[in-house]
Amino acid sequence: MTIRLQESGFLLQPTDQLADKPSCIKWKEITTIIAFKKDCFSCDLICLAIADNLTVVEINEEDAGWDAFIQAAQKNLPGLVPAHNWWPVVAQPPFATNSTTIYQKDQSAS
Repeated sequence: MTIRLQESGFLLQPTDQLADKPSCIKWKEITTIIAFKKDCFSCDLICLAIADNLTVVEINEEDAGWDAFIQAAQKNLPGLVPAHNWWPVVAQPPFATNSTTIYQKDQSAS
């Protein structure tokens, strides 16, 4: 998966040419982001589940554009827990899911 940043949001572009068309998510439509870890047998994979009112998409630390996404999300989503705060919570202990909500849109503001 490739994460392509746009001014109004981001585009998720599958690397598999047979996969579905790219998904576009607007920053203002994101309602929730949950950080968690997947056990991949010999290593762990840090992931984010990103939800709007209709869908949930998943990205992970191995996706192209991950670092730029983390920086852009912090800029565009007021109240998002900074990565330096949630990363250690999710990363340790090894091989545990360690799910934590890092962004919840203020429902009264929508």
